[in-house]
Amino acid sequence: MRAKAKLILAAMLMSSSPSNAEPQRDICAQLASSDPDYILNQLRTFSPNVMGKPAITWSRDDLVNLSKNIFACDGLPKGSSNTPKVSPNRWVNQLNAAGKVVLPINDLNRAVQQAYKPLWKWSDIPTCQSILSWKRDQVWNENNSEELFGKNFRELSPAEATIAKGFTNECVAVAKKILELNRMDMGAAVKIADDIERTIEKEQEASQEKKNGLAPSLRIYHEGRRIPLAYLGPQSRKWVEFVNKFELQDLPMRVEDMVTVSKWTEMVLSSKKETPESAFAEAVRAVISKRMFSQK
Repeated sequence: MRAKAKLILAAMLMSSSPSNAEPQRDICAQLASSDPDYILNQLRTFSPNVMGKPAITWSRDDLVNLSKNIFACDGLPKGSSNTPKVSPNRWVNQLNAAGKVVLPINDLNRAVQQAYKPLWKWSDIPTCQSILSWKRDQVWNENNSEELFGKNFRELSPAEATIAKGFTNECVAVAKKILELNRMDMGAAVKIADDIERTIEKEQEASQEKKNGLAPSLRIYHEGRRIPLAYLGPQSRKWVEFVNKFELQDLPMRVEDMVTVSKWTEMVLSSKKETPESAFAEAVRAVISKRMFSQK
């Protein structure tokens, strides 16, 4: 949408009666060229852009101003009989119906935002609808937390992590209603919130790991991002930490221990899957192989 059209749409929601004739003419022309069914369906399905703003942020004032502009533009703009004109009858009933659906959900969203806004000091507070855009790589745990929450989960302080988890859980009710309106599984909202909470906890655990806690030979990167031990299961983490102790202090390992560790690496690598565990297993196998030859 062109910049001028965006300004016209914004003016339509912000003002119920433009004092200048030219803005009113532009608003009427924009309304006349708009499809009421399409716009009101966008509202009811919580589109991210309805007349220049997300449906989740629409207020009663927005609906009132839009309605007043529709009536002010009745039969306009002037022109030939072929010129599209604003017809309030095409808008009003559906606009009222959309308001009954959208406003209660938006009120709930606004209540959650207002409750958490004084605590949410690191960025603009997101809408509850934002959690439905959550994405996470199931293997490497890469996610869009910074985009949605204003900060990567690993960079949150413990207090901020608690706030983010509380906000997410409070947003489930809003997310469920939006999914229902879009004829999607409402249970997905709970699953998303649970996944966000687990990810926050895992990233918080990762943030506590010392920067140089692992020997250089055991530092793993994936696409330029350091992979923490927090991504490993208990058994794999135990063996990596065991080998790391010898690597950091440059201590010799017993042959029996190297054999036991090698069995673990072979077990992990037998799956042929590229995962954090297999990446660490490869690194540990290289360390053990080098030690077996150098300690003879």
